[in-house]
Amino acid sequence: MQAFTPGITGPPTGKDRAEKTVERESFGMKQGAGRLFILLLEGLVVALLVYPLLHEGGHALALRLCGGRCVAFGLFPVAYVACDFYGVGDAGFIFTALSGILLPFAAALLTTVINRGQTLVWYAGFVLRLVVLLSLVQSAGVVLLRWGGIRFETDDITHVLDRWPNGAVSILASAAILSAVLVWHSVKTRPLQRLFTFYGQAFTRLNDKNVNFGDCPQS
Repeated sequence: MQAFTPGITGPPTGKDRAEKTVERESFGMKQGAGRLFILLLEGLVVALLVYPLLHEGGHALALRLCGGRCVAFGLFPVAYVACDFYGVGDAGFIFTALSGILLPFAAALLTTVINRGQTLVWYAGFVLRLVVLLSLVQSAGVVLLRWGGIRFETDDITHVLDRWPNGAVSILASAAILSAVLVWHSVKTRPLQRLFTFYGQAFTRLNDKNVNFGDCPQS
């Protein structure tokens, strides 16, 4: 009669290896979902909080530099800034209106040289560049639609063109140049490769010595 020895098992069977594989894949999917959630959350924060803060802050800062006064400033439920332009000329008004895009643009460029090796820091700057790029495209669209007789009364570019009727071509050219700069800085960082690498790390961590699902010898 063969004695039973507790704690000693035979070599893993095919079923054991299959279960370990499923367990590893499940762990990787959970880690990947967590990383995806972090990216989505960070993108929303940058788009819905950081950019509006920079946009309205650009208006407020420029107004102060031009001698005006910021009466009210808020971010919720929507971002806004109330300006008192008393004593501010047309040039100061135009500069204040355009600074809503100039400050976020400067911040977006600054992120290209700050902690580029940190994926989450890089991603925040990448999202900011995308939002600024969309704003530049929107500004160009406002100019083009204005030529077609369509006005957007609340848009900053509309207010600029009311004070600077001959500035449409200059605004379009500036928007094109700034957009090209943002696209170039974004593309050269290889965003898809960085995002896939960051997401894929959830699966490559399966080989980390701290993530142990047991040894499963290959057949």
